[in-house]
Amino acid sequence: MVRRLALAVERAADYGLFRPSCLVRAVAVHRMLESHGFVGSWIRVGIRREGGRFFAHAWVVYEGHVLADQEWRVKKFDELARMGVTQVS
Repeated sequence: MVRRLALAVERAADYGLFRPSCLVRAVAVHRMLESHGFVGSWIRVGIRREGGRFFAHAWVVYEGHVLADQEWRVKKFDELARMGVTQVS
């Protein structure tokens, strides 16, 4: 079920009207999981340097598994932060 929820967000991002940033996608996956009772996911933010430029990326990890992204892609980044997102009312 967790992978299906992440896949739903991934498909909406890939085929919807807008192309959200990786951070927006990660927040959406995190919130979707929590709204369905799957607590404990983390948004991770990493950077890498290539050709004198910095690149940043965000992804979600749940129980040690990368969701809505590719393992090979996130391994290219050095993790800077782990974040949880709380609902503001």
